[in-house]
Amino acid sequence: MTYAGVEELKERAHREGLGRGRATMVCRLAKLKFGAETAEQLARLLDEITDPDRIARIGDRIIMCDTGAELLASIRTG
Repeated sequence: MTYAGVEELKERAHREGLGRGRATMVCRLAKLKFGAETAEQLARLLDEITDPDRIARIGDRIIMCDTGAELLASIRTG
């Protein structure tokens, strides 16, 4: 493997690790605002997402949404 390949793998691992950390925090916030059931459903949706910026935008929706159902629907529809 070339040096560039190793660096690319390191960057991808860092990005995915950052995404997992953000996903954990987003689920925690959702649990506090909407309850455990919403947080569990959210965690399943976030398993498919590794982009840290997208996860952060989902975290913003926790503030904007009034219900857990609204939050989950907004994520499912993009």
